[in-house]
Amino acid sequence: MLQDSLNDPSLIDYIVAERNKEEIEREKINNVFSVFRKVDEELLEELEEVLVMSDIGMETSVKIIDELRNKIKKEKRTQKESLDLGFSSFLPT
Repeated sequence: MLQDSLNDPSLIDYIVAERNKEEIEREKINNVFSVFRKVDEELLEELEEVLVMSDIGMETSVKIIDELRNKIKKEKRTQKESLDLGFSSFLPT
């Protein structure tokens, strides 16, 4: 029975589609980082918008941005490169 499920084309299509969506979302996030030169509220707002529009959802997106905003203030990060490293810790691997 399980073997039949694993060979079901619709299941395989679903898995491929989910992987593609994940890659697209990561690309959108990377694009936000490539556009901005420094860490500021505009970058955080753009990043939040991308997260909200993804499958992450509103509540989780706001939580991620709030935690990131606090980390930026606490560690006084102003360079985009340092934010990239900090943000990656919030993403699933």
